[in-house]
Amino acid sequence: MSIRPSILRSFRTAFLLLAGGALAAGCRHAGSGTEPFPAALPLPAKAPLALLAQSAEAWAGIALSAEGRVFVTFPRGAAAPTAALAELDPVTGRTTAYPDAAWNAWTPGKPAGTQFVCAQSVRVDSEDSLWVLDSGTLAAGGVVAGAPKLVQFDLRDRSVRRVYPFGADAVPKNARLYDFRISNRSNTAYITDAGTGAILILDLKSGKARRVLEDDPSVHSEGVTVTVNGKPWLRPDGEEPDVHAAGLAISPNGAWLYYHALTAHALYRIPTEMLRNAALSDDDLCGTVELVARTGVADGILFGPDGKLYFAAVEENAILRLDTQSGKLETAAADPRFQWLHALAFSLDGRLYATTSRLHQTGDGTTPCRIFTLMPPAAATPEK
Repeated sequence: MSIRPSILRSFRTAFLLLAGGALAAGCRHAGSGTEPFPAALPLPAKAPLALLAQSAEAWAGIALSAEGRVFVTFPRGAAAPTAALAELDPVTGRTTAYPDAAWNAWTPGKPAGTQFVCAQSVRVDSEDSLWVLDSGTLAAGGVVAGAPKLVQFDLRDRSVRRVYPFGADAVPKNARLYDFRISNRSNTAYITDAGTGAILILDLKSGKARRVLEDDPSVHSEGVTVTVNGKPWLRPDGEEPDVHAAGLAISPNGAWLYYHALTAHALYRIPTEMLRNAALSDDDLCGTVELVARTGVADGILFGPDGKLYFAAVEENAILRLDTQSGKLETAAADPRFQWLHALAFSLDGRLYATTSRLHQTGDGTTPCRIFTLMPPAAATPEK
């Protein structure tokens, strides 16, 4: 397969240009110091691992429908991707623009309300609707006016069910909408802002969005050095990136939202009931945030069918999982080809899908980005 280096470099460069900012001041949480995070427990045997697809373009999000259809996003870098949102054929590995070419044909200067500028993340909800988060960001210039949005599609006929646009009050100029979760039971979307540090709460009935926890340390970078393959992750100017609230996941019972800044080691959670209460101030919300564990650097996070929280562990080239009740952290899979694991998704039969985007690599771009699948093993063995 011929890999075009410029395509891979453009997305990495664009992401790094947006990875600025500093730790904001705010209330502190019990145990939020710098204690080391626990080592993951090794597995007794390798989990079966299969390569599903590979691409010259850097993909980010991945989602699976109830029927097993696979959808991926290709965030915009310095150059536009072939398609921002695509459906992946799991047999051939080929991608097709979704829902059509028009939604994927935005160019600078055009209205952005009904086209993707930078499709960052994709999810399929419990009712089998497809949702896509458009961060609306460019490599230079930040957020495009009128571009940030959450879009809901009907998978039966590819029609748009609703577009939720975000104004400057919800998505300021230096924001970078990163990931999201949909709760059908409460008609709420939870969205992370990795650019400035915040969580957006979107009421899916009214369409109103609120920014919360902006001044809370839990949504901000800890300024840690991210080391992959023995080398620090750096911006083009040689500085270390600061990437704030990134991965997030709703607990199986819907009571908690777990979240993790990318350049940080701490995993936090907050009651979803509190987040949905618009009458609470940020000071009130700050008091309900809990430090769960210090897990190391993580990108995407996701609860599995076993009730455990899975992490895309960037530095370990591994998928880790945490028992949030016991605090035990273990390795679900590890492989040297896991070059910057980005997003995770489970199929209905319990198979785990993971994308790699190689954000840390700025070389010749001859190695493709990949999607792997595996069936996580049932248990791990403690270290001796």
